[in-house]
Amino acid sequence: MTKSKKERMKHVPNILTVIRILTVPVILAVLMIPWDYEKRFWIAALLFVLSAATDGLDGHIARKFDAISNFGKFVDPLADKLLVISILTWITAEISANWMTVVMVITVAREFIISGFRLVAAADGGKVIAAGWLGKIKTVTQYIALTAYLLFRGAPQQMFLYWAFFAAIILSAVFSALSCAVYIWKNREVLKEDVA
Repeated sequence: MTKSKKERMKHVPNILTVIRILTVPVILAVLMIPWDYEKRFWIAALLFVLSAATDGLDGHIARKFDAISNFGKFVDPLADKLLVISILTWITAEISANWMTVVMVITVAREFIISGFRLVAAADGGKVIAAGWLGKIKTVTQYIALTAYLLFRGAPQQMFLYWAFFAAIILSAVFSALSCAVYIWKNREVLKEDVA
């Protein structure tokens, strides 16, 4: 691999991450501004899928071209959370059901707890705690659930899309709680206070 190519690819992961953040208000605007009923949900679903696809792509490029940066380490997980939680908040308001509120609370609480752990670990000697496989499954089920719901709103006669959303969002809540518990247990030493 030539140095020039490596230099050209150096900023691509961060650009993709920033694009993911910038698509969030666009998707919300498409969903909230009243216009063609079916088209807006299909467009929102397409934008969401494309944005979610950059999640894995930016990390792959960063590792392949040795383009990992502090900016990327900070902004990438932030972009993922912003994308999911923003659309999930809109769906929670749309459905207006107690069970969906519970899913929302579990999802947000998990992200706060994990972020807190990472902040403490980073402050304590700069330790970086990597995401586990349960967390990755949680993210995939969230992406499937949110995509299925947006497609369902564009084609409400296709009830299988709603049931796909329902199954995936419940699974995502289960994996959120489970991955959080495993994360806390595996990294419990982060909370142990040193005694002089």
